Amino acid sequence: MLHAVIDDNHTDDLDDGYWASLDGETGTGPDGGHQPRLVDLPSRWDPKEARQPVEVDQALIAQELHDVFGYTTFRPGQQRVIDAALEARDCLAVMPTGSGKSLTYQLASRLVGGTTLVVSPLIALMKDQVDAATELGIAATFINSSIPNEERIERIEGLKSGRYQLVYAAPEGLGAQLGSVLDRSDIRLIAVDEAHCISQWGHDFRPAYRQLEHLKSRFGVPVLALTATATSRVRQDIADQLDLVEPEIVQTSFFRPNLKLQALKKGDHDGRTIKVRDYIGRICTDRRGDSGIIYTLSRKSAESTAEYLRGLGIRAAAYHAGLDPDVRSQVQDDFIRDDIEVVCNGRVRDGHRQVQCQIRDPPRHAEVTRGLLPGDRQGRA
Repeated sequence: MLHAVIDDNHTDDLDDGYWASLDGETGTGPDGGHQPRLVDLPSRWDPKEARQPVEVDQALIAQELHDVFGYTTFRPGQQRVIDAALEARDCLAVMPTGSGKSLTYQLASRLVGGTTLVVSPLIALMKDQVDAATELGIAATFINSSIPNEERIERIEGLKSGRYQLVYAAPEGLGAQLGSVLDRSDIRLIAVDEAHCISQWGHDFRPAYRQLEHLKSRFGVPVLALTATATSRVRQDIADQLDLVEPEIVQTSFFRPNLKLQALKKGDHDGRTIKVRDYIGRICTDRRGDSGIIYTLSRKSAESTAEYLRGLGIRAAAYHAGLDPDVRSQVQDDFIRDDIEVVCNGRVRDGHRQVQCQIRDPPRHAEVTRGLLPGDRQGRA
C-alpha cells in the first residue's frame, strides 16, 4: 500500500486498485473496442470563489510569446483565447489542427500563475505536449496510468507543492484521490482539449467527458474548451455540458494553403495499374529527408509498410496500440528528433481504439499519406 501525504492531518491511499481504475483512459473491452471507464467525481466540495481577471500589459504578452515560444506574432485566434483566459472568461475555440491551440493555454498558464489543469483524452497526446512544454522551459507533467506508482506519487506531491504550471490528466482520472489533491491545489485555469469528445453529437464521443460539467463551479476558474472540429450543434452541446458562461467564441478558418489532397483509385484504370505500396514507396523516396505519416487500417499493414520502406532505405517505423508502451514512446521521440523519417500508423477499424502519434511542429515538411496495402479489406486508398 502506498500513501501520499495531503497535509499534516490527512492522507489518501493511492493503491493499485485506484490506479487500475485509470486504465479506462485507453481501456479496451473483450473485443478490443474502446470501453471508457466512468469514475465517480466527488459529489460535494467547497465552492471556490471565482478567480479574478489578471491584468497583463500587452508588451509582456508579446515578450512571453517571443522569449518562450520564439514567435513575434500570434496566429489567427490565439490572442483572443489568451485574452479570455486573462479576463477570467470562458472560451470555446474551434481552430484547425496545427493552428497553435496548445500555445494559448501554455502561454496563459505563465501569466495567470498557479497551475493550469489540462484535460486530455490520449496518453500519447499528453506525453507529446508535456515533452514540448518542457523543452520550452514550462514546468509540466501528466498524471495517468502509464507511469509507475512511485512516479505518480512524486508527481502528485509536486502538484500539491505548486511545482507545475501545467498538469495533464484524462477525464477518467479526475475522481477519487487525484480529484481530492486537485481540490487542494492552486488551480487557476482549466483547458479541455479535444472538447468535441463531450458531445454525444460529435464524431468521437467519450462518456467520461460528461463528468466535466461541474469543473467550473468546482474550481471557480475560467474554462477553455478547445477542438479542431465542431458543428454548430456540437459547439452548443460543448458549452452546455461544460456550463460555460457567455463564452468567447473563437472560430478560425480551416483553409490551409500549405496542404494539398490527392486521391488515387488503386487497380487497373485508364490504361494504368496503380499499386498502392509502390506509389507510397515512390512518394517517400522522392521526398527523402522529409517527415511523413502513413495511416493504415490495421497493425499488420503498419508493420509491413514500415518493413517495405526500410527495404527502400527509408528510416521508417510502425506505431500502433499493439506495441509495448516503451516502444511506442521511443518511436514518437525518434520521429520528433528526426531519427525516423516516416511513421506508419496502424489505426484499427470498426470503432476499435485508435492510437495516433501526435507530432508538434516538425522541423521539416510533413507528408501525410493514407493507404491500404494488398490484403486489406474495405478498399479505399
